[in-house]
Amino acid sequence: REMTAALLVLATIVVAASAVTIPSVPYKRQVNTFACGAASLQMLLAHRGYSVDQRAVVDVLRTVTQTGTLSYDVVRGAHFSYISSAANDLYPDQAPKHGWQGFPLGLAAFYRRAEVGTQDPAACWLGDLTATLDAGFPVQILMHFTDDDPGGHYRVIAGYTQEQGSTSFVLLDPWDRDGQPQQVWEIDGAELCRLWNYTELGQGETFGPFFGAIVAPWSVNVRFDAVNASYSVNYTVAVHASVQYPVPPTLTRWTSFAALEADATLLLPNGMYLAAGENATRPLSSLSLPGDVATAMWSVVVPDDTEIVAKRQFEVIAKGVVTGSVPATTKMPAYAYKDFVGGIGTVTYA
Repeated sequence: REMTAALLVLATIVVAASAVTIPSVPYKRQVNTFACGAASLQMLLAHRGYSVDQRAVVDVLRTVTQTGTLSYDVVRGAHFSYISSAANDLYPDQAPKHGWQGFPLGLAAFYRRAEVGTQDPAACWLGDLTATLDAGFPVQILMHFTDDDPGGHYRVIAGYTQEQGSTSFVLLDPWDRDGQPQQVWEIDGAELCRLWNYTELGQGETFGPFFGAIVAPWSVNVRFDAVNASYSVNYTVAVHASVQYPVPPTLTRWTSFAALEADATLLLPNGMYLAAGENATRPLSSLSLPGDVATAMWSVVVPDDTEIVAKRQFEVIAKGVVTGSVPATTKMPAYAYKDFVGGIGTVTYA
């Protein structure tokens, strides 16, 4: 059951009366009692335009009854691309074999957590949290379910309100069972810090509290301009792409992943072709770390035929390789992975 009211609340961004709500974070109910991590990541993916089956997310994240979802698998799920297959098959008909169906590239992912056993009140990073929300990043967090039920539970923070010196946060809770908690609820900063102070238990190891993760595609802006304006036979168009690895506020406090072998590939409409000596794929040698920007340019020959070229799109696919690993669980072995993350940009030739 989707909550229409929640979608209406989150449909537009509001920065007024010290309130911020991130647009288009659709609510997702977890499909079973242990899929809160998968449902929460599904919300983050949907916010970035990735419409994926939650059962597929469950299998990519190795989500099982005994352990739920490890936080490291949340990050791995964001990176998941067409060169990877799901590590589990709880839902064999939905378990992806070649990345998310319809979405070949993974997303850039960032995560942070405090040290195990920290007593520092600043470890609950509410100031950085509001800055992250201001920048348009919903945040998936791992916290206690409630004070009375202290087991681990994932939720998504999608906004906040500041009033009279206090801050409260808007949480999307995928549980939606037993009438409590509700799908969308507001929690003050002190209560959030108390519940967020959750130490995650792995297989023979523990992971620090105040876990949060964010995801985003690479930004790919595409434009074109005419190299010559002779329309008598054929003419040449220069297609430009500017690609940026996204960067969250307070970057140094997040764990991020360097991209290797970054490149950009131009896909042309039927009837157009690259000029002599051009390659469809260009290296993006200056793009590796969050905040990096790289550009590419192609010369394209356009036929003098309006029936062929009218309202056609140039598409640029930018990608790079990231590597990571996930620890063992009680049911699943540890493994290392590599995936392509990136983004896609288009411009219409009219």
